[in-house]
Amino acid sequence: MIGLQLAAATETLAAFEAMLAEQGIDPSPAAEVRPEALVGVASDGRDLGSLLQLAATAAQFDMIVETQLQDVARQAAAVSLGTHPQVTGYVRMVNPGACGRCVILAGRWYRWSDGFQRHPRCACRHIPAMEDAAGDFRTDPREYFDSLTGAEQDATFGKAGAEAIRLGADMGQVVNARRGMSTAQVSARSVLVTSEGTSRAGVAGRSGVRGARLMPESILASATSRDDAVRLLREYAYIT
Repeated sequence: MIGLQLAAATETLAAFEAMLAEQGIDPSPAAEVRPEALVGVASDGRDLGSLLQLAATAAQFDMIVETQLQDVARQAAAVSLGTHPQVTGYVRMVNPGACGRCVILAGRWYRWSDGFQRHPRCACRHIPAMEDAAGDFRTDPREYFDSLTGAEQDATFGKAGAEAIRLGADMGQVVNARRGMSTAQVSARSVLVTSEGTSRAGVAGRSGVRGARLMPESILASATSRDDAVRLLREYAYIT
């Protein structure tokens, strides 16, 4: 496992330099990163061996290994960012299989010192950059969404969420709405609603939505036609 970590860190550092050179940014660092200093330690600071021992099943073991390899690669990129004062930040790049919450962050630019938020098995990477200059679907949420098949879109965003996006709904609103989701009774039937975005500063709140905001699932289930679905998606501020 330590050998795999070392390989992941070393390959990341080489790729980091190549990405800078491709963008016309001087790849010369102010100091050399020691990849061996990053191995043998888990993401939370504990000894890597003790973390692996916590795996009760083969699936858990595989998840730990995959996550730790991705994390050490991200750590190598983060350290390398710190040694390149000419680089002011990084862009988040998604990879195939990304979850909805990662997809909506694709292409977002962060200061070099900002932490990289991730989840187990997250495969997103840093692109060192002054701005988003990658120009492909991995840094553009909509292009990534359009690159997926209908079945893949449904699996990533949920069937109703994906259909709402296909109808023009804002991807970020569809994904973030799930954070405040609950069930409510409307006209003697249960519907899914959310409180996300309904504050005065929120997207829905600024659009005049007050109280419970219908989730895309409930909108599509209650719509009488595609035009009606678009009307309701607009009414609840999923589209403009």
